[in-house]
Amino acid sequence: MMYPLKRENIQQRRDALLDCLNRATAAGANAGSNLLVMDGQGEICYLENGCADLARQTPMQRNSIFRCYSMTKPLTSCAAMLLIQEGKLDLYEPVSRYISSFRHQQVQTPTGMVPVARECLVRDLLDMTAGLSYDGDDTLPQRETKMVFQEAERRFDTDRPMDTQEFAERIGTIPLLFHPGEGWNYSVCADVLGAVIEKAADMPFADFLQKRVLSPLGMEDSGFFVPEDKRARLVTVYQKDECGSLVPYTGNHLAIRNDGGENAFHSGGAGLFSTIEDYARFARMLMNGGQGILNESTVRFMTGRRQTGKPQQTIAQTMGLEGRSYANLLRVTVDPAAAFFPTNMGEYGWDGWLSTFFINDPATGVTILLMQNQKDGDGTLIGKIRSLIYFS
Repeated sequence: MMYPLKRENIQQRRDALLDCLNRATAAGANAGSNLLVMDGQGEICYLENGCADLARQTPMQRNSIFRCYSMTKPLTSCAAMLLIQEGKLDLYEPVSRYISSFRHQQVQTPTGMVPVARECLVRDLLDMTAGLSYDGDDTLPQRETKMVFQEAERRFDTDRPMDTQEFAERIGTIPLLFHPGEGWNYSVCADVLGAVIEKAADMPFADFLQKRVLSPLGMEDSGFFVPEDKRARLVTVYQKDECGSLVPYTGNHLAIRNDGGENAFHSGGAGLFSTIEDYARFARMLMNGGQGILNESTVRFMTGRRQTGKPQQTIAQTMGLEGRSYANLLRVTVDPAAAFFPTNMGEYGWDGWLSTFFINDPATGVTILLMQNQKDGDGTLIGKIRSLIYFS
């Protein structure tokens, strides 16, 4: 079964989509949002609602700037693909060729630390099969990763901020959850990949992304910080207080400056600031076969891979990834019948920590983008929007 996603049917759902956004905002699920749906003919539907800042009653607008967090990962994948198609980076290169601390890694086991069965490869970073962690409190790797992030944040405004290379070198000293290639765990892989890209490209990761992706696509409001003259367009992050009311969230997360200020750490996993219009340019570039940024065959490789064996078993058992696989820092639908939501074979994309959302559906040529900046947001909003569009 395939969902055709006809533009006229989606356009007829415009009022229902806006009502869905408004109900979410009225219920306190967010302060406001942007929604954009496109296909090969251009824009199908654009909607905005609510406020970018409640205290100032600043309306959400098309040029509002959002913190993308993990929606940075697909751009990091794209940067890696550029180097791969130019023969400057290889999937089977050991990461230790670029980040020395990855040369003698250890794996935490129930009986103690053991040397890795094989070195971490570039492909492990792209696939989240490196055995790395995100921050947390449950395991030693999580706790030590958390300490690196905390130190990076403490050093934001010092004369020696932690940069991309130091971050990756520190991560390489932390024990792994499993041997590289023998499992799947969502982690700081994309941040380490950013450091690898720096070395392979011989320039800072942010500069490489700007030169080879952002500028050629005209993504003028995107980058790893927000310039002062654009800071008024940066939306406020909200969270719920103990009474259920929306209040500003002012903390920093994953060593990303909440205020949009300059950061020596160019996070390939979470650092991008962007608008819905800019991100749509990137999404449509992929849908259109690369547009001179990537070769068409490179786009097919980037968006069409899948995992097998134990990594795929773990992905299939992860809530929200049913019917999906994950490779090249993207999820991709491999079994629509196993998914708990309407989707077509080959659909790919990713989300962000503050409830941003992006998918491309090659079967129909449709792109869907939802932008909001809400901590602990209501994930059912994405599901409702998906249902309104796919069941149109």
